[in-house]
Amino acid sequence: MKRSFAVLVAALFLQGAAPAMAEPARVGSGEWKGQVNSEYVRKDAAYHIVARDDEAWTRAWRLKLDADPPRSLAAGETGVMLMAGPRPTPGYTVNYRIAGRDGDGVALEAWVSEPGVVMFPGGSSSHPYRAIVLDGGDLDVEVDWREQGR
Repeated sequence: MKRSFAVLVAALFLQGAAPAMAEPARVGSGEWKGQVNSEYVRKDAAYHIVARDDEAWTRAWRLKLDADPPRSLAAGETGVMLMAGPRPTPGYTVNYRIAGRDGDGVALEAWVSEPGVVMFPGGSSSHPYRAIVLDGGDLDVEVDWREQGR
């Protein structure tokens, strides 16, 4: 399965188009976004965290966002946190799209949008994030971080 998923991801990103799929990936019943100023976020680059059970989901929220998750992760769901890394001011947003799905594999494209008007010039940096719940348990999630605007 991992080989077929790798082939899907390679074809998807080399050709730039999503193949037709029998079962589309769907966002489940949860999606949250925001910014965090935490000493526990990775400081250097964009990354993602995949949680396949409620214990891992809760641990990720508490460690990375210093908060309890807005809801539990149910059986048959996979949680994904998209952490964008440091930005010079507040107001940046993490965006994503589901680029493809193959069995237990999901390919996401993610990018960061700049703030339209900087409300707080200078001062503190921020670390934008987006957390989503995908339908499907124990999914193999790949994330391709793109330049702004896809």
